[in-house]
Amino acid sequence: IARVAAQTITLVIYIATALLMLDALTIDIGPILGGAAIFGLAISFGSQSLVKDVVSGFFILLENQYAVGDVVTINGQSGTVEKVTLRRTVLRSMRGEVHNLTNGSISSVTNMTQGWARVVMDIGVAYGTDIDHVKSVVNEVGNAMYLDEEWREKLTEKPSFVGVTAFGESEITVRAWCKTKTFQNWGVERELNVRLKSAFEDA
Repeated sequence: IARVAAQTITLVIYIATALLMLDALTIDIGPILGGAAIFGLAISFGSQSLVKDVVSGFFILLENQYAVGDVVTINGQSGTVEKVTLRRTVLRSMRGEVHNLTNGSISSVTNMTQGWARVVMDIGVAYGTDIDHVKSVVNEVGNAMYLDEEWREKLTEKPSFVGVTAFGESEITVRAWCKTKTFQNWGVERELNVRLKSAFEDA
């Protein structure tokens, strides 16, 4: 909001300065102001989408729906927010693609890095597996990871066993999850995957 306000104030100062200079040179600025008003009216009829973009952009900034650096999904396009103006939002995807989205066209926003994040892991185990043993192994791995100084600062709760979520044709799906600080969920998930694989093999 501060950046947009600064740009707006700068534009106003430039215009005011130009008009004052013309006035100081004894050039009648009345016709210029009148022409500008007519031009502005003509533009307003042909730029309804622009007005919609600007109004939408203002509320995006005002409500702090997302900011530069956030990882979001907007209208099905995912990426890191690189730039936000009153008219458009620029996303950079994981593959380096740049998505330019006009704010007026934004109908849905999913922000994955606001406040906190959660890792949700669905793990398939064989039908003959003792679920209580799975629970014990998952909780042991989660507790060990929580006590690890390298990962403790990235977690806000211990990774833990949740329960059975589905029955497949050849596997039972169990769920584990944990809360993390923002931007840390992906790294935590990868590390937890490695630790669980190793622990399951040992068990």
